[in-house]
Amino acid sequence: MITLLITLALLQFKESLTAKEDVLLNLIQMIERDDVLGLREEIEKSPELIDVDLWKNDDESRKETKRPHTLLDVATLYGKVSIVEYLLEHQASGSAEDSMYWICVDPQDHNTWNTQPLPSVQNGFEDKAYSKKLLQAYLRYKANINDTSRHAEGMSLLTTCVLNGYIDVAELLLQSGVNVYAKDNYGLDVLDWLVKAPAVKFFFFF
Repeated sequence: MITLLITLALLQFKESLTAKEDVLLNLIQMIERDDVLGLREEIEKSPELIDVDLWKNDDESRKETKRPHTLLDVATLYGKVSIVEYLLEHQASGSAEDSMYWICVDPQDHNTWNTQPLPSVQNGFEDKAYSKKLLQAYLRYKANINDTSRHAEGMSLLTTCVLNGYIDVAELLLQSGVNVYAKDNYGLDVLDWLVKAPAVKFFFFF
């Protein structure tokens, strides 16, 4: 009898995990489609979804931020401006200062997150068509572009974007008063990276 109860409990647990995975997959697909209305309906039905963690803490793809990924991370990475604005407005889990770093990360490097091939493959080291719009959305919602505490290596958003070749975003950051002299855990600011760091770190500028 005890064995039967344990077996039933395990089956129920497995079914609940499968159901949760289906829900998360549905959310990711909505983000891929830029379906802000569908996402809003799902969150209104189940408000806890806005705070969902999409991956485990030891996920290999989270080395840069050392934390669970959020809906805001994914929407930012894939350039879905309307969904980013919705999530910022409704204060999704995590913070703007966490998620803003994904503005200057190439989605091709994280294709394992996708449920379908990425459209319009571009050179990773360049601004995307949506990059400045994403930063403008974060600025409208008062994200602190000088906060370096959320990056695992203390690197500023400006340094991240410059080293990844997002020059238009870097220009907008400068126009918005970003601190050029913010130093990372290695004692380097963005100018140090360009002048003192090994050339291999920014070979794509030449």
